[in-house]
Amino acid sequence: MSKRYTQKQKTLDWLKTYGDLTFKDAVKYLDILDVRKRVEELRKEGYNIITITNKSASGAKYGAYRLIEEE
Repeated sequence: MSKRYTQKQKTLDWLKTYGDLTFKDAVKYLDILDVRKRVEELRKEGYNIITITNKSASGAKYGAYRLIEEE
C-alpha cells in the first residue's frame, strides 16, 4: 500500500529541490491553491521557512517561500 503524495509533501519537496516557491508556482506546478496553509503546517512541524518579497520586471511585489536548512 503506497502513501498518498500530499500537498504538504509536494511543498516540502519543491522547497528542497528548487528553492523558492511562489503562489504562481504552487498553482501551476503543484496544483495547490492555498500554499500559505501548507507552509504553516510545515512551520509547525519545525521547518524553518521564511517569506521573502521579490519585485517583478513591471515593479509588482510578490512573496516567495524559502526553506532554510540547518547545516
